[in-house]
Amino acid sequence: MNKYVRYTYILLIIILIGSVKSSDKQPSLVSDDSTDDSDDNNFDTVVRELESLIEDHQAPGDTVVSDNLLQHGLGHITSHGYMEQPSDDHTPPEHQRPDESPTTQDQPTPQDGKYYLIEPDPGKDGKYRLVPITHLEYIPAHPEPQPEDTEPVEKPESESESPEEEDNFEVIVRGVENIVDEEHKSPPAIEYKKVDWSPDVQTGTQKPNELPAIMFIGLNNDDELVPMTTSCYKIISFNFYLVKFKFGCRCVEILCNGKRVWSHRPGTSYPRTLIYNRKEGKFMVNFNNRIVSCSLKDGRWTEKVIYRPKELRLFTKTAEGLYCKLTHNKYNFHLTAFGSFKYVFNQGLTCDMIQINDEIVWQREESGPIIHKMSYFGPKYLRIYFEKFTMEIQNFEGEYKIKTFLNDK
Repeated sequence: MNKYVRYTYILLIIILIGSVKSSDKQPSLVSDDSTDDSDDNNFDTVVRELESLIEDHQAPGDTVVSDNLLQHGLGHITSHGYMEQPSDDHTPPEHQRPDESPTTQDQPTPQDGKYYLIEPDPGKDGKYRLVPITHLEYIPAHPEPQPEDTEPVEKPESESESPEEEDNFEVIVRGVENIVDEEHKSPPAIEYKKVDWSPDVQTGTQKPNELPAIMFIGLNNDDELVPMTTSCYKIISFNFYLVKFKFGCRCVEILCNGKRVWSHRPGTSYPRTLIYNRKEGKFMVNFNNRIVSCSLKDGRWTEKVIYRPKELRLFTKTAEGLYCKLTHNKYNFHLTAFGSFKYVFNQGLTCDMIQINDEIVWQREESGPIIHKMSYFGPKYLRIYFEKFTMEIQNFEGEYKIKTFLNDK
């Protein structure tokens, strides 16, 4: 029964197509007789083709053409197959929002419409459906717009470049540079003055101005660092080998040619005198009980501390006939270029007895000559200088022997 119903629908459609075509023809070009004959011929041909088609295909799935025609109509026939018939109630794409106006979407045309394929298996009602072609087989003429609510892709934090981070990086680098500079920063620059050599100092074969620029830094009454002037020190001796300075205030720093030679350490005593060895280029900073020898090695000044010999004791005789030990403020003590300790006694003071360890090695007689200075080389040898002669005291096999030499005139 269904077969005949379908057959009836197909005949009606063919009749309608024929009537449309006949209405489109111009009367002036085609006569009535020819029109009727061609319509009859076309009608008989289509009917015979449909009858043969229905009779030859009776199995399920053989009514694909008739089913699709009944459901969708013929549509626009092209060389590529069926295309969707344009309609006024065009459904917006899935990505289009419902609130958007359909007029903003371009209406499809037969040339850019959506293509369909026939399902391989029938549905529950035994009919086949048309399905849209996937994007792999059909590429739209216009790319689908991105939904408005889609947020732009952001770079991960590790890849993003933030101007604030760059600014902070520069600030941090500048801060680190400032810290490094402060750690290696030298003490506040002070305008040092070159040593003002006294004009009455006896000079050797080399002029004082040929010496390096020696500068002293001291503390004033307000404990402020100030350059020391000639009112704070004086030159007490100068010759070809040595230049000796005596300080009258607290010296805390010694510089030579702009480099720090020695600096005072808190809690320690201040130097009394300074000797510069012109031959070896050494400084000897003299204290009450020690000497700090400063030498230049590989462009840096190094210090070596030498303590005053404890085994050597010097005495003076009082008016009552008692021997009193001389303290460090009764003489000047320094290290010579020959490695000996030199003692120069204050004017008006006499050294009346010399003791090494527990043995008295020399004792001044009544009305005897006065010692001007003394050089101590060690427990086994010392030299005493008088006005007219020089005395050597040397230990041979545990016994001290004395030799005397006249001084050169």
